[in-house]
Amino acid sequence: FGAFLMRDRPGGVLEMVREGSRALAVPVVCKIRLLSLPVSVGNGGLPGMALVSETVRFCKQLEEAGAAMIVVHGRTIDMKNHRSLHPADHEAIGIIRAHVRVPVVANGDIRSMEEHGRCLERTGADGAMVATELMYNPRLFAMPPGAPRYTPTPKTQLSFAAEYLHFCRLHGGHTPETLRSHLVDTVVVPSLDPESCRAMLPFGEGVETRGDAWGRLRAIAVTLGVVCGGRDEVRKFKEVEGEVFGVLREAGEIERWLGGEEPGTVGEGDALVRELFDRAGSLREAWKKGEAPPELAGEAAGAGEAAGAGEAGAVIKAGRKVLKKAEGRRMKLKALAEAVAEKVGGGWTRKKVKRVLREEMPQQVKRVRLEGKYVILDDR
Repeated sequence: FGAFLMRDRPGGVLEMVREGSRALAVPVVCKIRLLSLPVSVGNGGLPGMALVSETVRFCKQLEEAGAAMIVVHGRTIDMKNHRSLHPADHEAIGIIRAHVRVPVVANGDIRSMEEHGRCLERTGADGAMVATELMYNPRLFAMPPGAPRYTPTPKTQLSFAAEYLHFCRLHGGHTPETLRSHLVDTVVVPSLDPESCRAMLPFGEGVETRGDAWGRLRAIAVTLGVVCGGRDEVRKFKEVEGEVFGVLREAGEIERWLGGEEPGTVGEGDALVRELFDRAGSLREAWKKGEAPPELAGEAAGAGEAAGAGEAGAVIKAGRKVLKKAEGRRMKLKALAEAVAEKVGGGWTRKKVKRVLREEMPQQVKRVRLEGKYVILDDR
């Protein structure tokens, strides 16, 4: 919003800064992007064409209006915050720094203390601002100078989230939005590949309180343990989805079986999420074999039910593979059931497979839908 105001209503921005600096007892700090021509004016649709001289002029005007410090994100309004597509222009930040008297803070593409040092050297800025990377690695600024980028693992990210929730308990100040963000951005996004994240993002929905967040973090720990097979490494959701889909719907039950009161200390919370991750990894292996570990099944589900879920997962996996190969990615339910029964074997009849596909597949594979007699896979 601020970048649009800069481009389309710069006078209004300057007036806000003047009024703020005149009326407030605290310094007014402005965070900006590099100015650029609108696409319609003639930049050829290229978002990388920053107007550095115009941005310098605008920064001088902000300074005259009373801004005490200026933070510069080295991208234009049209650029996505992705370094491989549109790297931040640190050279432009350096030019701005050389032309204003107030402190200038550089922002964009700082993911490690090594990159932090290079950015300050290249821009001459008085400091650096980091946003996204701190969600992945809250201890970034505690790392040694020149340290390379931190490599996330599921267990470490779960520990970060547990520690954050403990701080929320001690100090307050959290909102539903920050709780959800720390669940998704701190745990889910760094632990899985981007395609997988899209399937996992609903884990942030419905979280309103700290108690909700703890319950959801348990469910995420269980699900990540299943996805990763208990191995503490970043995985692709789709690599194991055949096994996972059979148990994802049980995640709420698993959370209940392994649930309890909110941990009282950082150590207890850390131990809890790591234990859930490890035990869920054993659940994945047992589900593949048609067995349920007694410590996870509890009294709420017997081994027979677990085996059924595991077999259903195999049916769903086979059904999705058949659909992927089908022309137009659609088949009649009867034909799909026949193909899957032949592929799975083990006593699965067409009738039994048809029932599983109709009842389970649309719920467990979001990109599958039923239209009359047809099953359609829409994931292109």
